[in-house]
Amino acid sequence: MPFDVSDVFLVAECLSCDHDEIPLDYWGKTHQGRWRSAVSRAYYSVFLELKKIVRTERPGFRIPKEGVHETMRDALDATRGVTEGFRGAFLTLRRKREDADYNLDQMYAVEAATDAIDSAEILLDQIDLWSLELRSEFGLTYQTTAANRPPRLRR
Repeated sequence: MPFDVSDVFLVAECLSCDHDEIPLDYWGKTHQGRWRSAVSRAYYSVFLELKKIVRTERPGFRIPKEGVHETMRDALDATRGVTEGFRGAFLTLRRKREDADYNLDQMYAVEAATDAIDSAEILLDQIDLWSLELRSEFGLTYQTTAANRPPRLRR
């Protein structure tokens, strides 16, 4: 069974939630690794779903290992159903991920993680709509994100 990319969203959400069974000091004094990882996982949950859509709509499209994020950004322009609003929201989420991964001088709060997760969920819902359209048009059978996503966790 191939890797279910919807698991990436679940990891992001779990990282942003309080868990009674995990002591708070387990996450470190500032929780920076936890919240930054949640932002990063939120972005990658959308990124990986977009790769599935691009590969479906553009068979044979080569996604290189180097420059993959730029290639995906450019591929969005040629993908049906991608609005300017979606593209802008995706690129904003990407900038948040880059900031979380590389701007180590800035302190992160839990709100940065939950904001990224909320943005990712909105984008994933839009991707689910495209998936349904593509599945019916091309007779595809892969599962969409929504079909695999459990109810939201409490925060």
